[in-house]
Amino acid sequence: MNLRHPLDSPRGTPPATPRLAAFLLALLCGATAMAATGLSSVGDFNAGKARAEADLLAERRACNGMSGHPHDVCREQARGKERVTKAELELAHTGTRKAQDHLTTVRLDTAYDLARTQCNDKTGSARSNCAKEAQSVRSKAPADLMQHRRVTDARRDGAEDGRETDDKLGAETCDAMAADARAACIAAARAKAGKR
Repeated sequence: MNLRHPLDSPRGTPPATPRLAAFLLALLCGATAMAATGLSSVGDFNAGKARAEADLLAERRACNGMSGHPHDVCREQARGKERVTKAELELAHTGTRKAQDHLTTVRLDTAYDLARTQCNDKTGSARSNCAKEAQSVRSKAPADLMQHRRVTDARRDGAEDGRETDDKLGAETCDAMAADARAACIAAARAKAGKR
């Protein structure tokens, strides 16, 4: 089974800058979902690192058959895959926000490095425009990431506040009832608010 990496492009062609922007947007939306998965063991982590290094060597050997600019792009793709894979393994192993931030940074840096390498084949104003576009996408990405975090944190905090408010309102409504009915009412209000 041949799995493609997010930085790969179909038929070996270099990805265009709009694809880079789409990749970065998908990165911002998908990083949180990956952190929610179970943590890996130390053995899985070390085996994954060894596999990533072996894949890097194999891909670099494949790049040696090329020359010039395609060789540079191929090596940059291989290096980027290895760095992203190791950061993903670290996130799967630790599950910390720091590891998630590191993965995001590595993905952004890898995408930028690859875009810059692809710009090297161009000349004149095309090369300059390509480099500026890659830089603008890169400089915008951290701001998008911070905005995504703020929205996610606000949603989480709002959901927690909403559950507490619902629980309090439900308890106040139930206070006027008789003992048995009040207990059932409070249980129903807590269930509705998502508490046990």
